Amino acid sequence: MKKNNIKCGLLILIIGVVIFVVTLKLYWLLLLVLFFVGIFYSLFRIINSITNEVIKRVFRFILIVFAIFTSTITFRIFLLDLYKIPSDSMKDTLSKGDVIILNKLAYGPRLPSSISEIPWINMWFPPKEVKSKDMSNINCNNIRFHGTTNIKQGDIVVFNTLSWKKNDFVFKETLVKRCVGLAGDKIEIINGEIYTNNIQYNNPKEVKNNWLVWVNNKDFFLHQLDSLSLRAELLNILPSDRKFVLNSSYIDISIIKKFNSVDSIKIEIENKNRTDWLLGKKYAPNFSLDNMGPFKIPQKNMEIELNNFNYSIYENILNLYEKINFKKNNGKFYLNNEEVSNYIFKNDYYFMMGDNRKQSYDSRMYGFIPIENIIGKISSVVH
Repeated sequence: MKKNNIKCGLLILIIGVVIFVVTLKLYWLLLLVLFFVGIFYSLFRIINSITNEVIKRVFRFILIVFAIFTSTITFRIFLLDLYKIPSDSMKDTLSKGDVIILNKLAYGPRLPSSISEIPWINMWFPPKEVKSKDMSNINCNNIRFHGTTNIKQGDIVVFNTLSWKKNDFVFKETLVKRCVGLAGDKIEIINGEIYTNNIQYNNPKEVKNNWLVWVNNKDFFLHQLDSLSLRAELLNILPSDRKFVLNSSYIDISIIKKFNSVDSIKIEIENKNRTDWLLGKKYAPNFSLDNMGPFKIPQKNMEIELNNFNYSIYENILNLYEKINFKKNNGKFYLNNEEVSNYIFKNDYYFMMGDNRKQSYDSRMYGFIPIENIIGKISSVVH
């Protein structure tokens, strides 16, 4: 009777898995499950044929341990994984040190391109820094399987990026940001507000920015701020003693606006062009953290004209992710040492920004992120 119940339960489970796979077109997942079941079932059959009971038990124990180990690694590569938030760039949405569940099945899991990307195994093989002259040997084009959904504007994603370092090194970092622009979108930032395809992006209320606050009573304002235990951070008190700078979310600032100690509030706009690290560099002199664009986010098969402006916007990703040697010399543009006037992109790219806008290192600095570098979507916070 018990055996019949077990068989019935297994049959229901198999039918459920098949329906799930077929509905979401995750045929690769079914093949993966069948592969593991076939391998371990065959190994158990071989071990059970051993006549010596002691040896049989030893091998059975080893196989069970190995099966658990490989199944856990496979689960973390293809389905779900844990990730620890490395910075405050997503505060208040996510705080530094938070452990989150990363859904790799959402956009489709990537096959590891190196042993340093395999969970647990990478503890003995950490990622290496790579000199810029060896960039062509960096494998950014991970094989990606079909997922359950596409990337949407507003999704919080975990991804890899390659960054220039002072000593001419490129280092692969893992970051978490919010996707604010999709492949093919026209994006522009005007006074801190994001516009995609000329439509203003509706910021989540957790997004933090810097705010200038004028008060009529300094001590009373500080008392009100402390008494409500808000997450707004006081950055500095300006010389007038009536003007404060707060790093605050839209949620908290809507409460602070109602303080009777407050005269007025407005968002702090940064207009400084940080040409040493900001996207656009010297050919986009009006760019700043809060004012940038417009420009197109690259999409596969999208063609651009090569000019000074486009060169400053796309140079980084052309050399890092498109796997070409792109240079400018005497006002002319060269692709793999051949003069060109246009370029057609090979990949889809996305524009990422941290919710803590003034304290985030994101696409405003290092540019666009290719689909191959996206690891997964954040599902929930564990701790």
